[in-house]
Amino acid sequence: MEGALVAAAARLMFDKVTALLQVDEKLKTITGTKRKMEKLKELSTIIDMVIRDIEYRPFIDDAVKDLLKKLKYLAYDLEDVVDYYDTKVLQKKQRSKTSLGSVRDFFSADNQVVFKSRVGGMIKAITESLDSILLQKSILLNLPQSSIRMPEPSLCRETHSCNSFVVIGREPEKNKIVDMLTKDDDDESNHGTVKVIAIVGMGGLGKTSLAQLVYNDARVQDHFASLTMWKVVGAEFNPTKIMKSILELATGASVNISEIDLVKQNLEKELSGRRFMLVLDDVWNEDELQWGVLKAALTCGARGSKILVTTRSQQVSSIMGSSNSTHQIHQLSRGDCLSLFQQFAFGDQAVDQNLMKIGEKIVEKCGGVPLAAISLGSMLRSTREENYWSSVLNSEIWKLRNEEEKVLAVLKLSYDSLPPRSKKCFAFASLFPKNYWLAKDELIKLWIANGFVCSEGNFDAETNGNHVFNDLQMGSFFLLAPSRDYEYVSHVTKCTMHDLMHDLARSVFADVYWNFKQDLLKDIGKRTYHLQIYLREKSSMTHVLGKKPLYLRTFMPQVTFSRVSINLLEVFPKLKYLRALDLTDGEIREVPTSIGNLIHLRYLNLSKNKIKVLPDSITLLPNLQYLNLSFNNRLRELPKELGKMQNLRDLNFSKSDFRLTYIPCGISRLTNLRSLPLFIASDKTDTCSIIELEDLKLHGKMEIKFSKDFKNYSCGGRKILKNKDLTELWLEFNNSERCDKDMLDDLCPNTSLKKLTIWDYTSPQFPTWLIELQVPNLVEVNLSNCFDCEYIPPLGNLQFLKKLELCLMNGITQMGAKFHGYRGFPSLQELILNRMYNLEEWSESNVVDQLFPLLQKLWISNCPELKCMPRLPRIQELEILYCSKSILSCIRRLASLSVLRVKNMIDMTSLPSDCIRTLTSLTELQITECRELQSLPGDEMQCLKMLRSLTIERCDNLASFPSEVGRLSSLCFLRLSQCPSITLQPEELVQILNSVHDFQIQICDNKKSIASPGHVILAVDESNATCGMRLASIGLENTEQNRQAYRQLLLTTSGLGAYISVAILYEETLYQSTTDGKKFVDCLHHEKIMPGIKVDKGLVPLPGSNNESWCQGLDGLASRWAEYYKQGARFAKWRTAVSIPSGPSTLVVKEAAWGLARYAAIAQVSIPLHQLKSANSSTSKKKPAEKYIQVVSVDNHEFWFMGFMHYDSAAKSLQDALHDAHNTKPETTASSV
Repeated sequence: MEGALVAAAARLMFDKVTALLQVDEKLKTITGTKRKMEKLKELSTIIDMVIRDIEYRPFIDDAVKDLLKKLKYLAYDLEDVVDYYDTKVLQKKQRSKTSLGSVRDFFSADNQVVFKSRVGGMIKAITESLDSILLQKSILLNLPQSSIRMPEPSLCRETHSCNSFVVIGREPEKNKIVDMLTKDDDDESNHGTVKVIAIVGMGGLGKTSLAQLVYNDARVQDHFASLTMWKVVGAEFNPTKIMKSILELATGASVNISEIDLVKQNLEKELSGRRFMLVLDDVWNEDELQWGVLKAALTCGARGSKILVTTRSQQVSSIMGSSNSTHQIHQLSRGDCLSLFQQFAFGDQAVDQNLMKIGEKIVEKCGGVPLAAISLGSMLRSTREENYWSSVLNSEIWKLRNEEEKVLAVLKLSYDSLPPRSKKCFAFASLFPKNYWLAKDELIKLWIANGFVCSEGNFDAETNGNHVFNDLQMGSFFLLAPSRDYEYVSHVTKCTMHDLMHDLARSVFADVYWNFKQDLLKDIGKRTYHLQIYLREKSSMTHVLGKKPLYLRTFMPQVTFSRVSINLLEVFPKLKYLRALDLTDGEIREVPTSIGNLIHLRYLNLSKNKIKVLPDSITLLPNLQYLNLSFNNRLRELPKELGKMQNLRDLNFSKSDFRLTYIPCGISRLTNLRSLPLFIASDKTDTCSIIELEDLKLHGKMEIKFSKDFKNYSCGGRKILKNKDLTELWLEFNNSERCDKDMLDDLCPNTSLKKLTIWDYTSPQFPTWLIELQVPNLVEVNLSNCFDCEYIPPLGNLQFLKKLELCLMNGITQMGAKFHGYRGFPSLQELILNRMYNLEEWSESNVVDQLFPLLQKLWISNCPELKCMPRLPRIQELEILYCSKSILSCIRRLASLSVLRVKNMIDMTSLPSDCIRTLTSLTELQITECRELQSLPGDEMQCLKMLRSLTIERCDNLASFPSEVGRLSSLCFLRLSQCPSITLQPEELVQILNSVHDFQIQICDNKKSIASPGHVILAVDESNATCGMRLASIGLENTEQNRQAYRQLLLTTSGLGAYISVAILYEETLYQSTTDGKKFVDCLHHEKIMPGIKVDKGLVPLPGSNNESWCQGLDGLASRWAEYYKQGARFAKWRTAVSIPSGPSTLVVKEAAWGLARYAAIAQVSIPLHQLKSANSSTSKKKPAEKYIQVVSVDNHEFWFMGFMHYDSAAKSLQDALHDAHNTKPETTASSV
C-alpha cells in the first residue's frame, strides 16, 4: 500500500511538471493581454501545487531548497502581475463612470499602449523565471517521495472542544512549587531580599503551563492576596522596560515615565510593605548585572515576597539566585502523555481503538514532551485513516537524537499537514517578535490584505479567517490570552506563539519575513516581503530600507522615540507592491498625496497619529479594504469622495471625534463595508445622513453619535439598524431638547446585540423596543445621563444580562417590581448605581422568589437618598461611596459578602450597630475618606474571623483603633494611613505588627498633636556644647551626669502634660533615663507628650564660601531615623541654620535650599517633584513680620519654610534645587517639611 502511494505521488509530480511546460509554451505563443492573464492565473495554481508537494517531503537537500525558494518567488511575482492587471482594469471601470474618463485615459500614463507595454514586460520576466526553473525539472522529477498525504480539509471543518490550556500529570509538581512559594516566610536570612524559585526545562515540556497552574492555585492567590503579577520576559532583557511593566501590573495604570531611577523609585514605593508574587516567564538573560538592576527594585516588598521564573537555562536559574530553589521539570509519564494525546486527537468523540493502538506507539516516540503530544493529537484529529496514522508513526523524524530537534521535527510534521492557506497564515505571525501578543481581528485583516484568506462559498473573508485561526489555535500553533472576568462582551482576543512554534515559522519562511528583533544584523533582502522594524532615535527610512526598490507587501515601522517621525515621502516610492501598511503611533502629521500611487494597498493603519486631514488621493486606492484612523484627536475632516472607496470593508475613526463633527455624504455607496465603529450623525447639507446607514450590512461594534448641531429628525418609521449583525451599540445623543424618542425608535437593533449603551438621552420614555425587550440577548446594558427618564425598563426580564450600569438618572426615585420584572435578573453578575441622586428606595420583589441569584459585584456611588436595598444571596463584593450612612444598615443581611469597601460616607461618625457583625465571610474591608468617623466597633470586628486584609485610610477624626484587630489570626495585610487623630500605644502597635505579615502604618500626620490648643512646644534639643554653657553659668562641669540631671529636672516636672504637647529632644537625651531607671521618652509618653528629635548635627564650614557655615547631619539620616523611632521618637526637626559673618552669599543660600530639598527627599512626607506647582515668598496675614516660603503641590497641598533672609532668591533657589535634585540625585525625589 505504501509503495502504491509513493508511485502515485511521483506520477502527480510528473503531471505538474508537464503542465508547467505546456503553460510556458502557451505564454510564448498566444497573443492578447487578457488571454495571457488567464494563463498566468493557471500557472499560479500549478506553481502552488508544486510548492505544496515539495513541502510535504520530510527531508530535502540544499538544491531542492534553492529550487523551492525560486518557485515561491515566482509565485509572488505572478500574484503581483495578476493584481496589477486586475487593479488597472478596476480603475478604468471606475473612471469610465465619470464624464472625463476617456479624456483622462488618453492623457494618463495608464493608456492602453503604456499599459500593455508594462504588463508585457512583467510577463516576459515571469517566463524567464519559469524557463530557469524548468531547466532544473529533473530535480522535481526525482524528489524523495513521501507517503504522508493529508486529506483535504473542508472549508469549515468540524472541531472538538479541546481547551487550549490543558495540563495533565503536573499535580505533584504543582503542589511542590506551591509549598516552596508559601513557606519559609519567617526565615530571617532572607530579610531584605526576595526569594527566587525557578522552573527549568527544555522547550515544549510545559514550564509556562505549570507556572500558570501554580499562579492560579487558590493557596497561592490567598497567600499573596496583596499582589500577584505575571510578566512575559523573552529574549530581550531590558530592566527599565520590565520594571515599567511590573509597575503597570501593580498599579493597574499605564506608566509614561522612562527614566530608570524614577521608574525604580515608583516601583519601590508601590511594592513597599506588600507581600507579592511575580512570575517572570521565559527568561533568557545570562547577564548578572542586568538581573541585579531589576532585583534591586524588587527587594522592598514585605517578607515572604517571591519571584517565580521559567527558563530553559540552568545558568539563568543560577544567576537569578535560585540554585537552591530550582525545580527541574521532567517529561510526562507515558500514561499522562497518552491521555493528553487522546484528548486532542478525539476530543468529545468516541475513541477509535484501532487508531489508539497506533497512537500509543506514536506517544512512546514523543518522549513525554507535552507539546509534541498536543501537536500530533491536534494534527491527527482531522482524519480517521489508519494509513495516515501509520505513516506518522513510521516517519523519519523519530530517528533524530536531540530531543529539542525531535520536538521541532514533530511540529514541522504538524505544519506540513496544514492546508496551504493555513501555512501562510501561521508563517505570517513570525513577522512579530517572540512573546508578542497579537490582536486576533487585526491579524485576520492582515491575512486578508495579503491574499492568504478570501471569500469562498457562503463565507466572507473575515469568517474564513476566523475558521483558519480557530484551526491553528486548536492545533496549538497559537496560544490565546486568558479573558478577564469583567469583560463579558468587549474582550479583545489576543494570541501569541510558543517559542518553538515561532522557531518553526521562522525556519520555513526565514527569507520572506524580517523583523528587528531576530534579524538585527542582517540586511533587508530584495526578496523580503514582510517587514517589521523599530525606528530608533535619528533613524531614517532611507538608511533602514536602502536605496533599492523593494518587493515589500507588509511594512510595519515602529517608532520607539517620540522625536522620531516617519518621512512618508521617502518611503512610498519604494513600496509599489505594498498590500499592508501599519503606521500606528508614528508621529505623523501629514499624509502625502503620493499615497494614491500605492494601488495594491489593502490595509492602512494610521491610528494614534496627529493627522488633521487626509489627502483626496487616498480615495484613489481601488483595493483598500481596511482603513484605521482611530485615536487621531486632531482629525478635522474625512475626504469628500469617501464614497468612491467601494472595496472598503472596515472604516474606523473611533476616538477621533474631538474635532471631527460630520461624515461626508456618500457612505451608502460603500456596499462592501462590514465594520463602521463610529458614525457621526449630522443634518447639515453635504453631510452624511443617518438614513445612509439603512442598507449597509454592518457587523461588530458601532457607536452612533449625534453632533451638537443636530436639530431635526423627520423621517420616522424606519428600521435603520434592523438588518445589521451588531454585537455592541453605543447611542450618544447631544442632550438637547429634541425628538430623541422618535430617533431611538428608528434605531432598533437586531436581536444579535449583546451590549447596549444609551447616553445623554433626554426623552422621559424609553423606546418601545427596549421596554418590550425586543433585544433579548443583551449581556451588558449601560443607561447614563438619561436625566428626564421617569422609569427604567423591566431589564430584570433579560435572561442573559450579566452587567448593568445606571448613571445620572435624576427622574428615578425608586426601583422595584417593574424594574425586576418576572425573572428578577437571573444572570446578572455586576451592578453599578452611580450618581442616582434622587433614588430613595430599592425594594424587594413580590413577584420573584429570589432576586439577583448570581449577583457578585455591586457598586453604589453618589446615591445620597438611598436608604434600603433587597437581599442579595450570593453577593461577593460591595463598594459604597458618597452615600448616606443608613444604606450600611442593610449590609448585615449579606452573609456571603467577601469584600466590603466604604468611602466618603456622608456624616458617618460610626458604623451602624451590628452592620458588620454578621459578615463572617468577609476577607477584605476598606474604610477610606470617612472624615467624620470617630470610632470603629471592636466587638463587631473581632467576629470577622476570615478577614485577611484591612485598610483604614484618611479618616481625620478617627480617635482610636480597636485592639481586637490584633487578635484576628487570619489577618495578613493591614494599612492604617493618614488618620491624624489616632494615638496608638507602643504595646498596641507591637501586638498589631506581630499579628500581620504585611503592614503599612502611616500615623505620621501629627499636626494636630503638635499644635494642640492651649499647649506649647518644649525645645529640649540643646547640643552638649550649648548645655555646657548653661551649666557653666551656675558653676557646674559639663559632664553627661550633670546634663542628665538638668534634663530630668525639666522632663519630670509635675503636671507638665497640661501645658506641653510636644518635646523636641537632643540625640543624647533620647537614650537617657531618670535616676530611678525610667527613660525620659517614657516619662513624656506618660504625660501624653509627643517626643521628637532634632536631627541636624550642628554647623560646619562651607567649602568655597566667605567663612560661612551650614548644617550637617543629612548623611545616614534615614538609618538613624529607624533607630530614633525604635527609641520612641515620633517626629523629627531639621533646621537650615547658617553662619553668615557679612551677609549671605549666593552659595550658602543655594546650599541651604539644597539641604531642605534633600531633607524633604529623605523624609518622604512626599510630593513627587514633578507634582510641585510653585515655591513663592509669602507673609503671614496675622504677623506681617513673619515671612515664609510657600511650596504648593499640583493638588494644592501647602508646605511652609521659614528662616530665610533673602526670601525671593531663596524661593528661586529652592525651586532650582528641587529641579536639580530631581535630575541629578536619585535619592532626592520629594519635598516636605
